[in-house]
Amino acid sequence: MAKILSKVFSAFIGAFLLFAAALRCIQLFFMTDASTGFINGNRAGTIVLFFISCLAFILLIPVWLKNKVLKNPFYKSKSRLLFLSSVAAGIAMFYDFVFKCVNGYQYAAEVSAIRLNYFIPLCLSALSALLCTLYFIMMGVSFKTDSYDFKNFKYYHIMPVFWNLFVLFSLLSDYNDGVYAEEKILHYIVLISGILFFITLIGSMNSDYKKLKWLCFSGFVYGALCFVLSVPRIIAFLFGAELSGADFSAATYLFISAFAAAVSLSMIKKNISKED
Repeated sequence: MAKILSKVFSAFIGAFLLFAAALRCIQLFFMTDASTGFINGNRAGTIVLFFISCLAFILLIPVWLKNKVLKNPFYKSKSRLLFLSSVAAGIAMFYDFVFKCVNGYQYAAEVSAIRLNYFIPLCLSALSALLCTLYFIMMGVSFKTDSYDFKNFKYYHIMPVFWNLFVLFSLLSDYNDGVYAEEKILHYIVLISGILFFITLIGSMNSDYKKLKWLCFSGFVYGALCFVLSVPRIIAFLFGAELSGADFSAATYLFISAFAAAVSLSMIKKNISKED
């Protein structure tokens, strides 16, 4: 019975996640002002529907995880899944570093007076993205070899938290048109969930089962929200939709989504359901 319920909840989570992503694609193609990135005023109902669908799959995740048997992924010396996802995340972070450097240069060249409350966090987020590049690649290598253990990095584990925090600070310096700036609001939520995920990751490198449950939950939530933020924009771009300029790299969030999901998936044992 538990296995059947697990499959049912998995199906609902996947359905709500895909619905949110599909709705976001439709909004980007047909309901978004390309000059501002805001949802058209007469389409406000789709904003509510979008966030309800996001909330639905978030609320279903802890129910799905309730009967899962978890393991600490950081106690396994070798993992192909975590190796590939970590290295991919590192490459994505380097791309984000380049993306933010280009954005910062263009911004400085176009304005007569630089807003320091935006420019400084932007520079700090670029620097932290570069440091995160090294962090994720070294993490990935540690899952490929027994030569060293990335858990011994100590204070370096905080770098992904700083990256999310500095990006959040740069976003907060901009004015947004309330709920119609749906992508901005979603980006805020993604960054906050990212801060919580990486803080939980730092605290979960021991075998505390309660912390492992929070890590698994936050990894799935962060990964899903990154997916919804990035994939629709990538699809819209590939199919020629007219898009407003984004202050984030969709490719970066796509690979960070894969990393967060890989961490959570690697925590679930093969015998994942407890039978009644």
